[in-house]
Amino acid sequence: MTEAGAGKVGMERRFNMTVSMEDPAAFLLLRLRSSHPAEYRQGMIAGTYGEMLADKLEMSEREKDVLVRSIRLQNIGILRIVRPTSDEILNHPVYGAETAAALGEQGLVDVEAIRHHHENIDGSGYPCGIDWRELSLNARIARIAGALAAKTALLREPRSTRPGSSKLPAALGSGRGSVPAPVAAPTPARPIWTEAMEELYRWSDMLYDGDLVVALHEALMEK
Repeated sequence: MTEAGAGKVGMERRFNMTVSMEDPAAFLLLRLRSSHPAEYRQGMIAGTYGEMLADKLEMSEREKDVLVRSIRLQNIGILRIVRPTSDEILNHPVYGAETAAALGEQGLVDVEAIRHHHENIDGSGYPCGIDWRELSLNARIARIAGALAAKTALLREPRSTRPGSSKLPAALGSGRGSVPAPVAAPTPARPIWTEAMEELYRWSDMLYDGDLVVALHEALMEK
């Protein structure tokens, strides 16, 4: 996995951080960008990873469009949190699914992917604690895309120093119980992409769908 670490450090420049006003989700995304820029940024980067996986899996353009929009909106439930307690943060996927319900009724987002983007393959995730038997493909992709976005983009800038981060405690973990330690800060000898991919592989078929981890790694190497 050294190639992934060494060859992809500059990839962040290719992330699309802008919102098209023609996007049906533009209003929600712009609200998130205004009040929670770090979570907005993470969602946009995760959407890029989701798009890469969709291409790798040869999804149709419509399927890809719905998936990417859903991943970009995965943190939208944070807008409904007034007093951020740990319990409230753990419920943000439910709030997000409710906020995006109208878009879901129009077939523009996958509401269940938003609701389940923190669920783990082994059932240790939140908010529902369901396992692989009940998780859709889109939900499993959203889980991996969001995790990689957190482990690459956001580790470059500690949460405590990011704009708007003081409103939210660091409660967005991998599951409800014991969780793996966060990825260590990268060093010149161990680039962030190497660290992040090793973390995904380490928890494959426990937190993440192992086949999708391999597919995302291959997609990254192809870019």
